Formats: sequence, C-alpha cells, structure tokens
Amino acid sequence: MCIRDSSVSACTFKGYWDNNVGSQFSVDANYELANEGGLDLLVGASYLSNMAEADNITEIVEEHNGGAKLKNEVGAYAAYLHVGVAGAFFEAEYMSAVDSFDPTELDKKNAGLKGAEPWVLNLEAGYGLEVMGKSLEIDVKYAMTDELLVLPEERYGICAHLGIFPNTTLSAGYCHDNFDKNNYLKIDEADMVISQLTVN
Repeated sequence: MCIRDSSVSACTFKGYWDNNVGSQFSVDANYELANEGGLDLLVGASYLSNMAEADNITEIVEEHNGGAKLKNEVGAYAAYLHVGVAGAFFEAEYMSAVDSFDPTELDKKNAGLKGAEPWVLNLEAGYGLEVMGKSLEIDVKYAMTDELLVLPEERYGICAHLGIFPNTTLSAGYCHDNFDKNNYLKIDEADMVISQLTVN
C-alpha cells in the first residue's frame, strides 16, 4: 500500500524568552510518501520566528547573555529530509538564521564586535538488521555548525541500538567533537561515550 500525504501547519506558543502566550510562532510544510515500492520519503521546510527558541540554542544564548532577555529576535528557516529503503535510512536537517544576532547577545568570534548569523547541519545514516533473533540498528552521524561557539564546529559519531528484550533497547555510541578556535569553552576537541537503556 502506498500512502501519499502533504501538510501545512502553523502554531503560536509562549516563548522561553517572552512571558506572553502566543508571542512566538512557527510554520511547517512537508510531503510524505510511505511504502512506495519499499521507499519511505519525507521532505519539508519550516520557519521559526525566533531561532533562540530552537533546541540547544536557547541554552547557548542564555549562557552568553547572562540570563537577560533578548532585545532582538532573529528568525530561522529550516529544511529536512528522510529517505528509507530496504532497512536503510538517510536523514538531513539544516537550519539557518535569517539575520545576525545583536553582538551583545550572541557574537560571531567571542569578541563582542559582530553579531553571529549561525547555521546548523545534521546528517545521519543507518541500517537495521537481525542478529541471532535480535534487532540491531547501526547509525553514523555528522553534524556541523557555524558561529555557535558553545556547540562543536564538527561532530562525528557512531551508535548501535540492540533490542535485547521485547520493548527494551540497549544503545551505545561514541562521538568526537572539534571546536572553533574562538569557542566559549576554550577547548580544541572532546570525546564522548554514551550508553542508554530504553524501555517502551
């Protein structure tokens, strides 16, 4: 069976940086193609009225800004893609600010001279198979950022997910981070090992 679906959605919400309900908004449009000859496809684009509301970026702006409220909101646009076929998948997501932040709130080179105009790229690919009656998925990831001086400039990672019992998954992964020379953390690189047990 093939399912084709397209949708456009919009919402307002109370922003982290503003006490007013409905002070922020987002718009999303996507197209989905499910089980077309074994192919799954999702492609879409979205707009967020304030990039500082996006995952991970809120904490960065808050830390750099000393917890003060933003004086200027900067919108962001994003595009995303998911392709799945024969147990394998590929995902990509890109987000970019539409303008520069105030340099006193998020600066470009950790010098307070020019406002950052950040972007983020995430790529992930994986393959699922069965090993001795257990489901196993192996993913590789690559992420890249620019002008977000708390997040790594580049991240490489690999992760494995093993279904050890019904509704129970054991995950383990490794990531290597490279940082911009002007980063707030004042480090060049970092390594991280992750493990997680998930029960659905």
